[in-house]
Amino acid sequence: MDRISLRLSEEEKELLRRQAEEAGVSVSELIRDRLFPRQLSGTPATFGQVSGLAEKVAMLSAAVEKLSEKAVNDDPGEPVSESKVEIRLEEIGVVLRGLSEHVAGLRETLSKRESSSAGWTSWLSRNR
Repeated sequence: MDRISLRLSEEEKELLRRQAEEAGVSVSELIRDRLFPRQLSGTPATFGQVSGLAEKVAMLSAAVEKLSEKAVNDDPGEPVSESKVEIRLEEIGVVLRGLSEHVAGLRETLSKRESSSAGWTSWLSRNR
């Protein structure tokens, strides 16, 4: 790769160093990522979390589908143990709320990354 030099004030250099440190990357990587953003940015840990969430959602979807099939296939004359169904639905609700909160946290983290990138890009545009 070729080198490109930039003229920056000490404050700007320090800002870049801090932001790179917070992001856990080098200053070069920080600048490269902001100049050439990737569509799917994230750490391997983030992708692992999303993968885990997808598996949990698939499990819950299957459980809900089984419950609905059972409700359709059960003889209407048979007494249904509502307490078991209610307990299972409550469990599913708790897991879904947890997943929802986790996804919201991931979304917030990505939004913060994007907003800090947008600030850098607009700063570059103004100072060309």
